[in-house]
Amino acid sequence: MIVKRNLEDPESCSNCGDKIGRLETPHLWKQHIVCENCYDRLSAAEARKMPVEIDYAGMADEISHIEKPRRSQPITPPPKGSIICPNPACGYIGPPKKVAKGSCLIAFILFLFFIIPAIFYMIFFSGYRIICPRCGLQIREQ
Repeated sequence: MIVKRNLEDPESCSNCGDKIGRLETPHLWKQHIVCENCYDRLSAAEARKMPVEIDYAGMADEISHIEKPRRSQPITPPPKGSIICPNPACGYIGPPKKVAKGSCLIAFILFLFFIIPAIFYMIFFSGYRIICPRCGLQIREQ
């Protein structure tokens, strides 16, 4: 609380005894006029001493009128064999796209000319990759 005062009569701080200057603002602390530094120190000390009281009943009244969001439809799991794309920008739910890891043409050419590398190629590049048909993100390998 800011106190108005007569500018011709200089006042002194009730706490530290220093004169409160003409350009300084005196503050009222428990019916005593104090300078700004003492007011800040006294306020901080009072705040540390006082326990924080929380009005839980009042908070319950404020929160009770807030409606919780409702889901329009119950969550159903996707059909068997379908995927849920983990890409947050895509979110595709449906059947995946299967892409072969290796190429049959490359395997055929390797078998014609180099049999041992062709066998290694068939071993390491056999199987499929499961990808999202919308964004192309690889989900897993089979």
